[in-house]
Amino acid sequence: VQDWKNGVEEDISDVLQIDNIFTNVSKGLVANKLELGNSFPGQSRDEIIKTILSRGEVQMAELERGVVSESIIKDIANIVAEKTLSTKNFTRFPVSVIIKAMETIHYAIKADETAKKQALVVIKLLTKVLPMRRIRMRIALTYLSTHEEKVKNMVEEKKELAEVVSESEAEEGKKKLVLLIEPNLYRDILNFMKSCKGTVDVEDQYGELAKGKANETDSSSQQEFMQLLENYEKFHISEESKDEKKTEARSKPSKKSAKDKTITCTSCKDAVFENPKEYRGHVKSGWHVENLKRKMEVRLRVNYVGTGTAG
Repeated sequence: VQDWKNGVEEDISDVLQIDNIFTNVSKGLVANKLELGNSFPGQSRDEIIKTILSRGEVQMAELERGVVSESIIKDIANIVAEKTLSTKNFTRFPVSVIIKAMETIHYAIKADETAKKQALVVIKLLTKVLPMRRIRMRIALTYLSTHEEKVKNMVEEKKELAEVVSESEAEEGKKKLVLLIEPNLYRDILNFMKSCKGTVDVEDQYGELAKGKANETDSSSQQEFMQLLENYEKFHISEESKDEKKTEARSKPSKKSAKDKTITCTSCKDAVFENPKEYRGHVKSGWHVENLKRKMEVRLRVNYVGTGTAG
């Protein structure tokens, strides 16, 4: 069903077990024509099924959710591994390292988003824990010689995201500039070159991968990356622990001053006691009992001078 929603699966017979539409699946209650007509006016049975598949929410058991989650994690990791490289040796990361890194940063997958969209988010997050960045594209710009200065100024402005590989003469009156660029820069350059009546050709989508090297890192590099993740996780846990201790310290009541430790009787004016024992003795006194009575009668409190004197 998720593949159907994402446009991957096109054969509806591979999605449905049966083509019945239920009002209550657990009780086996099939919707009749009147109910279908009221809920989906003007739609045929097949159209209703496609509407439910595309717009409805998927209800899955815990085991099914686990299988789907595992599949999405692998899809995301494969896309991340395909689109990124190590800045240490300019080779791809193994998928196992990507999956471990996703666990380390506690990335929560979203079942309603495509793996590609989530992979782009994951790449930004993983650059904080691994020596990683997007693989740069190799593109060729062809333009009129009269626009040479304009094109070079554009490249200079974007030098942090674009690197000049070579510059040469193209056809008569034209120049060719080969660049390595960040993929997110491609659309901006394409629009710029259209304004210059130039062209952009993608020579190699993964033009930055080291030549003559394996696509994935060797075992020693893999161990090193795993160690980086382990160190990050320890540091993260340590920082969380510090934050928890700070929060706990703030939540604890501060030590009271000697004045704060005293106990005041709310019924008797100016009656302050140094400790609970003195206060308990006061509660049994005639002074306190009389004040309680008068308090109940909404009368003035009695001063310590004597129970008969109003304060």
